[in-house]
Amino acid sequence: MPVYRYIDDFTSGDYYTLIRSIDPLGSGAPVSDAWFTVKASTADSDAMALINLHITTASGTPGGYLNAYPDGSAKMTFTVVPPVAERLQPVQTYYYDIAIAAASGERYTVEEGSLFTTRYVRHLLA
Repeated sequence: MPVYRYIDDFTSGDYYTLIRSIDPLGSGAPVSDAWFTVKASTADSDAMALINLHITTASGTPGGYLNAYPDGSAKMTFTVVPPVAERLQPVQTYYYDIAIAAASGERYTVEEGSLFTTRYVRHLLA
C-alpha cells in the first residue's frame, strides 16, 4: 500500500526538488527506475500527466537521479525545472504518485498524494 502524503511547497515557474528514500524490497532486487507523475485528476491516464519524470541509475538522467545501494535501498531525487513546473497553475490542487521498478521487473507505487501549488509572485529587479 503506498504512503499518502501532501506536497504544499511547489511553486509554478520555480525549480523544485523532491527527494525520497526507499527501503529494500522484499525480493532483494535493486531499484532500477523511478517515476514522478503529476495529474490534474486521479482519473487521468499517465499520458495525460502534466509532469512525468522518469529517472534511472544511469548518470545524467534528465529530471534527477536514482542511487541504488547494495542493500537494496534507494534514494531518488526528482528535479522539476521551471519550463515543466509552469505546466501547473498557481493555487491549485493536483495529484501525484511515485512509482518504482526493480531490476527483477517488479513494479510498485510507493507514494501518492495531493500537490498544492503556491501563489506565484515574481518581482523583477531593475
